[in-house]
Parts: sequence; C-alpha cells; structure tokens
Amino acid sequence: MRKIIIAAVSVNGFLSHSETEGANWTSKADKRFFKEATCGGTGVVIVGRKTYETIPNGLPGRRMIVLTRHPERFQDGPEVEFRSEGAQTLLPELEANGVKECWIAGGRQVYTYFLREGLVDEIFLTIEPILFGNGIPFLSELAEDRPLSLVSHRLLNDQTVLLHYRTHRTGG
Repeated sequence: MRKIIIAAVSVNGFLSHSETEGANWTSKADKRFFKEATCGGTGVVIVGRKTYETIPNGLPGRRMIVLTRHPERFQDGPEVEFRSEGAQTLLPELEANGVKECWIAGGRQVYTYFLREGLVDEIFLTIEPILFGNGIPFLSELAEDRPLSLVSHRLLNDQTVLLHYRTHRTGG
C-alpha cells in the first residue's frame, strides 16, 4: 500500500495562517490536483481532527479517516470515520481490507507523525506563490533528517509548482 503525503504550502513552508483556516488560499489548480489524486475506489484520505474541521463539506466521493484522541465525540458517516488508534495498527487493517493508497492530507501533527514513524513512501508538495508573515508550518521537528528523491516536478498553472518526492527508508 502506498502511503502518500499531499500538501500545499507557501513558499516559506506554511500550511495556513491559523489552525482554523482551510485551503481557501490555495490555487484552483492545486484543488483540482488534490481532487484528481485522491479520488478513486481503492484509496483513503487520512486527516487529523483540526484539518477535518476546516473542510466544511467533507470530501465527497472519497473515504476519509479522521485521526482524533476522542472518536466518541463524533459520528461516523457514509464517507467519514473517526479513529484513535495509531498508524501502526490502522495501516495494516486498511491494507488487509484492500486499500491501495493512503493520502495523508494534514495537518502538521499528522504529517510529522507519519514521517517520524517512517510510514511515508511519497510526498506531493504544491508550492503556492505567496510568503506568509506567520502561520502553521508544514512540519514540526523531526528526530532525524529524511532524505528524499525528486520523482517529478511540473507547473500546475503559470505560478504554482507541484513537486513529487520519494522517501528513503532509514535505519530502525
């Protein structure tokens, strides 16, 4: 099963201005790429609770798993479920149930967690042409450096760049 981070950031590496701001600042081209990448019958989108709360209409046509410490506070729906177990338990269960791709779609705590655990195979990173004065960074500190290999790069529009990286397994 492919485990893929998908994120849009400002040129200086911010996901948003605040924890309550959604992706309304990103380009239409990024939103189109996100939808095309994450739609499909054999994938799932994983987000944290704070990110989920910034998506007012959910992600129609996609199965979404929301990681939260308190799933009992929420009600599962036809395309969304709330889970509290760690990725080491969740991912094997998803794979056993036929999931082929896990799109890890935010936020910072979820991205950092999956990278710290060595559970990311690829990263799709959209770079939007803006510098934020302050905000929520893409990642918290990692315990160690993580080497990446550039797979591809392309323009999504005349200003927005999409980078695709493959991660390398580290010892441990």
